[in-house]
Amino acid sequence: MKELTLGLLMLSTQLYSAETPAFDPLEFKRIMSSGTTEEKKRITAIVDPEFLQTMKDEADGGDMNACMAYGGYLIISVPDKENDTTQGRETIALGVSYLTKAADLGHGGLCYILGMAYSDGELGLSPDTVKAMSYLQKAVDKNVVKAYVMLAGHYVLPGFRCYFPEKVIALLEKSIAAGDLVGYSFYAVLLREASFIKQDLARAFTYFKKVSDEGDFSFADSMVAMMCQNGEGCEKSYPEAEKYYKKAIAKDPDDVQLQRNYGEFLLSGYGSEPNLVYGRDLLTKAAEAEDCGAQKLLGSRLLVGMGFDKDRARGIEYLRKAAAQGDADSVLMLRILNSYS
Repeated sequence: MKELTLGLLMLSTQLYSAETPAFDPLEFKRIMSSGTTEEKKRITAIVDPEFLQTMKDEADGGDMNACMAYGGYLIISVPDKENDTTQGRETIALGVSYLTKAADLGHGGLCYILGMAYSDGELGLSPDTVKAMSYLQKAVDKNVVKAYVMLAGHYVLPGFRCYFPEKVIALLEKSIAAGDLVGYSFYAVLLREASFIKQDLARAFTYFKKVSDEGDFSFADSMVAMMCQNGEGCEKSYPEAEKYYKKAIAKDPDDVQLQRNYGEFLLSGYGSEPNLVYGRDLLTKAAEAEDCGAQKLLGSRLLVGMGFDKDRARGIEYLRKAAAQGDADSVLMLRILNSYS
C-alpha cells in the first residue's frame, strides 16, 4: 500500500539514533519536499512531540509542505501488520486526507501520487478512474514528467481503442520531450500496435532501442530482440536479436513470454551456436507456466519431433491445454488429428 508515498517521502518508523542531529521544522519540510534520497532516509521518524505538533498545526493552517510531510508521516507510521486494523485504517485515511489537502493546494508530485493511488486502489482508496485522471491531469498541468504517460495510458482502452488520439499523442510527445523512457516505451508500443496512430515500425524500433540501451527495462530488450529477428523497422539480424534476448532474459528470467520467444528462437536455429537444451528448457518452462502460445508451440514440436523427441501423447496434451485457453490454431490441429485417428 505504501509504495507510492515511500517513493516520494522515503520515511520509515525507526527512531533517530543518539548521534543523529535534530532538524528544525523548515529543514524537515524541505527534505520531505525536495531533499536527496540520503537526506530522506535520515529523516526516519519524529522524535520530538512538540516538533510533530508544530508540523500538524502548520498543516492544519494550510501549509502545503507541512500537509505533505505530516500526511506521509501518518501513513508510514502504521506498521504493515496493522494496515487492516481499525486504528491503522483510520490513521492511513487521516494521512491521505493531508496528502489530498497538499495536492489540492497545488503540489504536483502529490497530484501524481493520488492519481496513481486512485488508479490502482492503493493507500486505502477505492479505484476511481475519474478521480485518477483528474489528479493526473493536475500533475500534468504542474509538469510532473511521469504523469504524462500515465494519463495517456488512461485514454487507451483494451485492444488499443482510443476516443481521444490527439490527447494521447500530445501527452506522449511531452513525455519523450522530457526524456521519460517509460513514455518512449509506451509510444513505441502504440506506433507498432495501435490503429489510431499511423503505424511507424522504424520509429517504434528506434524508441524501443533507446529505452533498452539507456534504461533497465527487459520488455524493451525483448521487443528490440523480436523486431531484429523479424526485420520489423530495422534490418533483420539474428546476432542482434540474440544479443537483446540474452540481455532481457538476464534481467527477467521468469517472464513467460520472453521464455517462449527466446526458446523458439533457439530451437529454430537462429542462435550463434546450437543450444537446443536451453531452448527446450525455456519453451517448456513457459508452457508449464500456462502460457498459451508456448503450449501451442511445444505441442506442435512434440507431435513431429522438431527440437524434441517425438511424443504424440505429450504433444496432444499441450495442444489441449492451449485449446482450453481459446487458441484457435490448437483447436484446429486437434480436429485434424481426431479426423485421422
